[in-house]
Formats: sequence, structure tokens, C-alpha cells
Amino acid sequence: MKIAVILFAFNRPKYLKRVLKTHRKIAGLEYYAFVDKSSKQKEVVDLIASSKIYPVIIPRTFHLGLNTNITSGIDYVFNLDFDAVIVLEDDLLIRDNGLGWLVQKLDEYKNMYIGSISLYSNKKQEFQSWAWATYKKIWDKHKYIEGAGTQAQQFHKFHKVNSLICVTPEKDKVKHIGWKGEHFRFLDIFSIRGFWRKHTK
Repeated sequence: MKIAVILFAFNRPKYLKRVLKTHRKIAGLEYYAFVDKSSKQKEVVDLIASSKIYPVIIPRTFHLGLNTNITSGIDYVFNLDFDAVIVLEDDLLIRDNGLGWLVQKLDEYKNMYIGSISLYSNKKQEFQSWAWATYKKIWDKHKYIEGAGTQAQQFHKFHKVNSLICVTPEKDKVKHIGWKGEHFRFLDIFSIRGFWRKHTK
């Protein structure tokens, strides 16, 4: 199975520097980074390049915002014939060999119809947008509607409407560290905590 790791970054080099220390190279995976446009874009790009983890770095030529940066980035990578992607952001620390765990679970469930896999624990098995992975066969069925909620909220609703589960660990393997300079992360947090469920019943 062909898997890509995708890092999405914006304007938070302070957080990103800590985050990159928790990422590691895994044989057989390919690594991509998408950096949204900001006044700190060059600093962010240089930081990612210096980590020597992400050989392909794509700086956006103008500001897209979190939703478009993520959805278009995932679309771009899946169009390169990957079977699955792991989605990471610049404010999430990966713990306890989280990347290795995601790869293991992607392989374990590749012949089953599940929606996603996340490093954020949730016994209800609902979609979690903190360090997650999904398959092309799932993403191809999901269509993002501009202006209809965040990417996380939409993918959460897609899981619910299609009775899909999100496989999660017993204990969190990810830690959120950033709030400043975000796109729409605040809304994503509420989606995780159950806010969006109240609006999709």
C-alpha cells in the first residue's frame, strides 16, 4: 500500500519547530508539506526543509485558509496515486510512535470499510481531526462544500451520515500545543468535543 504523510503549516514557526522534532522518517512512506501564504512563509519553509523529513514542500502563492489548504492538499496527493494519507498539522506533537501506529492500522484495516484513523482517543469512534489518516477510496466519496463548515466538521458529518467509524488508540498519541495564528482551529476543537453533532442530528 502506498502511503503519504502530509504536513500542513501556516505561520507558527515557534510551534512547528517543536512539532517537527516529533516526526520521523518511516521506510516506504513519502512526505509532503503544504505551507499556506503568510508573512512568515519563508521562515516556515526553511524550517521544514532543515528538518530533512519532507523532501517535497509546496508553498502556497496566496492565502487559502485551513479548509482549502487541507482539502486541496489531500486531493493533490491522492491524484499522485497514493492509497492512503496521514494528515498532520503544525500544532500537533506526535507521541508514542504515533506515525508508526497509524501506518500499522492503515495496513490492518485496508480491506475493511472504515472512515479514518486518528491519534486522538475517542471511545465513541467518531472522527477526530488531530493527526489522522484515511484511504483514497473513502476520500473519493467525500466532497467538500465551500462555506458549509470546517473541513473537520464536514468529514465528521460524512462519517456520521455513512455510518463510518474512526479507529482511535486507547490513550492519546497526539498533543495539541497551539492556538495563536490559526486558521479556524477553534471551530475544529468544538467539532471534536461534540459541538458539530448538535447541528447534524
